[in-house]
Amino acid sequence: MNKVIITGRMTADPELRQVGDDNISLLRMNIAVRRNFKNSDGEYDTDFIPVVFWRNNAEFVSNYGAKGRMIGITGRLEVRSYEDEKYTDEDGNAVTRFVTEVIADDVEFLDKRQDNDDTDEGEVEETEAAPPKATKPVSKKTGTKNGVKVMPSRSHVTRQVAPAAKTKKRVASPF
Repeated sequence: MNKVIITGRMTADPELRQVGDDNISLLRMNIAVRRNFKNSDGEYDTDFIPVVFWRNNAEFVSNYGAKGRMIGITGRLEVRSYEDEKYTDEDGNAVTRFVTEVIADDVEFLDKRQDNDDTDEGEVEETEAAPPKATKPVSKKTGTKNGVKVMPSRSHVTRQVAPAAKTKKRVASPF
């Protein structure tokens, strides 16, 4: 069985790319994952795990993700190799590089989205509720899935997400 479950923080704002003739959504980024034990200095070390998001998961993370957001990912570990033409060995052959990365199958944000950090103590701020969990593509032509209206498109079925409900919360001062 090849299954990986990680939780950590996004290290950068997502940059969605479209690849191939079909314009398939692709998103690559590192997730900072804190180890659950302390090193010899009494501090927690952090690993930076490369993660690849495809199609709906890539669009979901691109729409709702931001640097510093806590994210939970379930996926599989994949090892691939390529010939690096920039570097050669003693015989003049390209050096083979190996890359290990997590291919995300399921994605969920584990914190609330923070849009505005410059509020005073005691001020009430309206924020969006946490975004829905990413789901797999729907094979129906039209209808609903998990309360989300599904509309057909040319190449695949897409999700149309209703606006998030507004909630009120008390914001603490950073000082």
